[in-house]
This record gives sequence, C-alpha cells and structure tokens, in this order.
Amino acid sequence: GINVGALLAPLVCGALQEASGFHAGFGVAGIGMLVGLASYLVGARWLPPEPRRRGSGAQPCRRGAEQAAWPRQQALSLLAICLLVVPFWAAYEQVGNTLPLFFRDHTSRTVLGAEVPAAWLQSLNPLVCVGFMPVLTAIWGRQARRGAEPSPLVKMSIGCALQGVAWALMAVGVAAQGPAPLVLPVAVVVILTVGELYLSPIGLAFVSGCVPPHARSTAIGFWFLSSGLAGPVAGQLGVLYSLVSKPAFFGLLAALSLANGAVLYAARHRLQRGAATHERQPLTEQQSGASSPQEGVEIEAGSSGGDRKQED
Repeated sequence: GINVGALLAPLVCGALQEASGFHAGFGVAGIGMLVGLASYLVGARWLPPEPRRRGSGAQPCRRGAEQAAWPRQQALSLLAICLLVVPFWAAYEQVGNTLPLFFRDHTSRTVLGAEVPAAWLQSLNPLVCVGFMPVLTAIWGRQARRGAEPSPLVKMSIGCALQGVAWALMAVGVAAQGPAPLVLPVAVVVILTVGELYLSPIGLAFVSGCVPPHARSTAIGFWFLSSGLAGPVAGQLGVLYSLVSKPAFFGLLAALSLANGAVLYAARHRLQRGAATHERQPLTEQQSGASSPQEGVEIEAGSSGGDRKQED
C-alpha cells in the first residue's frame, strides 16, 4: 500500500504542478493526506485489538529488569552497523535532491511529442520496489535452499556496490555534450532502487531480528537513526552539485558508495558475531560487579548456556 501511494502521488501531483502550478500540486497532496486519515479512522474498527503486554502491571520491576539485560556487545555492534550505512543513505538521498534537478534541467524528457513532468521520476522508485522485491525474494529463497544465500551484511555490501555502479554510470553519462537521454536517469534509479532493496529491508530485519524482544524498538530506532543522520550529510553533498562539474559530483557519490560497501564487507564477520552474541554481562551493569551476584540481583539461565544477571 505504501509503495502504491508513493507511485501514484508524484504522477498526480507532478502533472498538476506542471499544468497549474505549485499551489495545485500541494493542494491535491493535502487532500490525499486527509483522505488517508479519514480511511484510517473509518477502518479502525476492523483493526485487531492490541495484545496485552506480558508482565504489565503485575510485575513492573521484573519487566524493567529484563529490559536492562541487553548485551553490551550486541548493542554496540548493531549501533556500529547502523552508523556504517550513513554514507549509503547520504548518497541515496540524492535521488530526491540533486538527481531531480538534473532530470529537470539537463535531460531530454520528450516522449511521443510530450514532455514528461520532472516529478514523475519519483514514481520510478516505488514501481521498481513493487516489481523487483518478489524477484529478489525468489532469488534469495533459491540461494537459501542451496545453502548459498549471502549473509545480511554481504547483501548490504552488495547494495552499496550497486549504488556505486549506478552513480558511476551517471558520472560517465553526463560527461557527454548536450542533454542526457531519458534512459540514463531511468536506468540509474532502477539500479539504485535494487541496491536499496539489498540494504534497507535486509538491514532492518537483521537489526530487529537478532535482539531480545524488549530491545527490538530500540534496535529499530538505531536503524532509522542512520537515515536521520544522513539527511544533513546529504544536504551538504547536494551543495557540491552547483560547485563542481557534474561528472565529478556523481563520481564522488560513486566513490563514497563503493567505499561504504568495501568497509561493510571487510567488517562483516566481526559485526555479525557481535550482533549475534549473547554475552553474560548486561549493558547496564558495571564490569566491577560482574564477578558475583549483588544484593537484589536475580540469576537466570542465559541463552548462551551461562548465568545472566538481571536486576529486580
């Protein structure tokens, strides 16, 4: 549903903006948001009830103790993974920043005698997501049955490499004189989106799936922190678009993406071991107190077979 909305919105809003100006484009976007809110409120009665959280009310101290036992090494490894993909997102955000400017100003957008609205380029990403995700899922499933499926961090490295290839293709394509052919930015967005599919859902599933249930929300927050931090970096990269040549700018994005993939690939074993670990020392305990149980501390069996301390 999200991708369908992301596909249709630029088509409708972009066409209206080209025909009647920005007021019409933003106006129909606001109407669409109100329609979405109304459909949610009307359909809320059919949503399943929220399940009761285990331990709520009856054992508040015990629940807090379980939350305090997130292994330190796992948390730090997941945070490192999320921070390492900041360069990927900073380069990827140019799809909604500088690439539309190039598409508008330096691309031949005429098809069958009509000019394609610049905003329509944004519909290509959700279209590729809808079309390619089942294909990639089938490929990964076949690889898993053969025991050859890449690990999550290898897939994320492939995503960075695909982004590097896309920006390198862009750097080569813009070196030619005259407007770029329409197929150039289209091909670049397709490759970028496939790279995003290798990194974004894989990374989110990895960081949320290898942590204790009570830490899942924090782990997901780590993941989205990476795209949040990438926003200002993407803005500073975008400044360079008007300061350097187009081949140099897109070549810089390619180099950044490829270097990001190389770092992820080189660190994959250490990061995955750290993310999957279940060390005995909880994140909130001091190492000086880990040698013996303290007063008010309960000892339970940890998933690693050892004893894990949890505060009551």
